[in-house]
Amino acid sequence: MSEKYTVDDLLTGFSTYEQQADVVCCWHSWYEGFVEQGTFDHYPKRDLPSGDRVTPDFVVEFDDGYRLVGEICRLPNQEDGFRRSVEQALRYTQVGGDADVMMLLRQPTAAECESRMIREGLLTDADQLVVVSYLRDATDVKTCWWFQRATHIRSATFRDTQLGDKSLHILMTEQMKSVPVPLRFGLGYRSRFPFMNDEPPALYTAAYLWQSVFNMVLGEDDYTERLVRGEPTDINVTVAMIKEICDANGIHLKAAWATAALDLLREARLAEKLGDGSYDVRYGKIRATPGGSHEVHQQIAERLAHSTVSSTGPEVPAGQTQIF
Repeated sequence: MSEKYTVDDLLTGFSTYEQQADVVCCWHSWYEGFVEQGTFDHYPKRDLPSGDRVTPDFVVEFDDGYRLVGEICRLPNQEDGFRRSVEQALRYTQVGGDADVMMLLRQPTAAECESRMIREGLLTDADQLVVVSYLRDATDVKTCWWFQRATHIRSATFRDTQLGDKSLHILMTEQMKSVPVPLRFGLGYRSRFPFMNDEPPALYTAAYLWQSVFNMVLGEDDYTERLVRGEPTDINVTVAMIKEICDANGIHLKAAWATAALDLLREARLAEKLGDGSYDVRYGKIRATPGGSHEVHQQIAERLAHSTVSSTGPEVPAGQTQIF
């Protein structure tokens, strides 16, 4: 197994980003579908009074000047990292207007993290930041994401009572309810907004290109023919070509993300980089490794973890002669 990659590390990075993208889409569907007063910005860039530009995970703006800033956090255990993450989230209260920050933390640790912030003097009642936990529940007939206040220790709350029965203050603080967002509400948004402001793991982007972009390079007739034959097809792609396809379809994808994904596919022996900077991709159904998964991202991860890459190009491990 490669020292550079482990399957667990690759899949953890993929799953974390996928879940966070889901969470942003949940709130996008909530405010766009149920709260007419709000304008949702999925890729916000805001300038602070200091002149610094910040990129929170989402911003909802209202005509009366109220703003809700969403930031999904994975707080490190180390003291310095923990403090810096909280301080960064608190800076978002300066984005203008009457801004509240929703700090989103995974449910198993959200309450503990908020208690630690208070204990270490990082968060007070005067700070307009509300810690909200999130959890995906697939045990019911309808899979839902659930959101609720992590604790009710602090008096700080959302200043959105003008939203009536859709007010998070009324729902989460006064009534102490959880807010459910059925997964189906966010699925349409995920197809339109598969990425966030944060840079995705290269595996996440590679799987997205494989499933949603490379078929557009082929064209409808060639893609249909490939499906009928059931055989892989060589396609030549460039970063500029991928960026053009994504831009034309309203997909937020940076060139650097596409480059990282193509290099990852090369390491997985699913692509070859040519001298002109383009990539030949052997596009088709990836053959799962023995005992492996049929999910595209898992197949790529398994190939990365079991492959080695030389300075001149990808090498096929002994006993593995076929990519597909």
